[in-house]
Amino acid sequence: MRKKGALIKLASKRYLVLMIALVATMALAPLAFAQTEEETPPPATTLTVSTPFPSVAVEPGDQVSFDLTVAAPAQVAVELSAEGVPEGWTAAFRGGGFEVDSVTAGPGLEPEVSFDVTVPASAAEGDYDLAITANGGGESVRIPLGVRVSTQAGGEVTLTPNFPGLRTPAGEAVTFDVELANGTPADLEFELAPTGPSGWAVTAELSGEAQAATIQVDAGGTETINVEVTPPFQAEAAQYPITLQATAPGTTVETEMIVEVVGSFALEMSTADQRLNAEVTVGSSNDFQILLTNTGTAPLDNVVVGVTPPSGWEVGFDNQEVAIGPGETVPVTATITPSEEAVAGDYQISFTATHEQATDSMEIRTTVNPSAVWGFVGIAVIALTLAALAWVFRRFGRR
Repeated sequence: MRKKGALIKLASKRYLVLMIALVATMALAPLAFAQTEEETPPPATTLTVSTPFPSVAVEPGDQVSFDLTVAAPAQVAVELSAEGVPEGWTAAFRGGGFEVDSVTAGPGLEPEVSFDVTVPASAAEGDYDLAITANGGGESVRIPLGVRVSTQAGGEVTLTPNFPGLRTPAGEAVTFDVELANGTPADLEFELAPTGPSGWAVTAELSGEAQAATIQVDAGGTETINVEVTPPFQAEAAQYPITLQATAPGTTVETEMIVEVVGSFALEMSTADQRLNAEVTVGSSNDFQILLTNTGTAPLDNVVVGVTPPSGWEVGFDNQEVAIGPGETVPVTATITPSEEAVAGDYQISFTATHEQATDSMEIRTTVNPSAVWGFVGIAVIALTLAALAWVFRRFGRR
């Protein structure tokens, strides 16, 4: 009986333990299920479509492009569609140079596609809401887009010279550096048209690229244009306007620069008959006329006349310092006195005309004639000789 009671007691204890375990399991089961449910991550979206600038501003009559990135973990065809395009506007998906309706996305595939929207010139200013929908692999992705139409949104093109005015002598080139800035959202190709006064040489070219007929300026970019201006040598001292015009489709800009010509400096020394020789006589002074001509366009003040004569000779001037206006000719008389010891022959005399901006010189071949006194002496000697011979013949001829 005791053994039987012990068995019953043991069975009761086992039954009690099983019941407690069962109750504990039932109590903890919801918590375990809830924890499992919380730790399970939500399913990932497989199809993604994005654009870096979903809201833009544009001028009436312009076009805007939304660059799209389409990605999927597995290769899938993605159909594209647009909604909310206002009446009169045009919109299209483009890729590979074509208008497309769908793209293929997947691992290693990065299709280049854009959503191009053309706003008519008649579009009213304001905000417009559009959207792109992509469907592929049983999924659908929608991207809202915003277009703000404003007459001030397109940016502008500007031409800005580094200096508005430069100074140069006539006949010498001067160069302006002009910055062409494209503040619009589109790449533009410009034609350049420089103009200046008649007879001037004016060229415009992209910095570092000679003889470029047109230049390409990226959206938001700038380029430097070299404008070289050469006034003719005869240009008078004054200020002259130089214009540069840059033209692209639908855009024309212009800027003006000033070139101040300070005049050219040129001096010419000559003689009245253009002969470079003179004759002088020993024992007397001889005048020789020199002509000084201002062949430039600027006045020549304080032109100094100089001379380098042979040793022992003297040369003086009636006016050794003169002022000459543009195009004028001023005569200067040189008085040449040869040395008393000079013998008959040719000598060189160097004349110079000097200004701080111009100079000229000439060599004169000077022929020295004997003194007239010696001529008379010679004649007298000859006459005396003839008289003496006549006397001799008379005296001794009778014998």
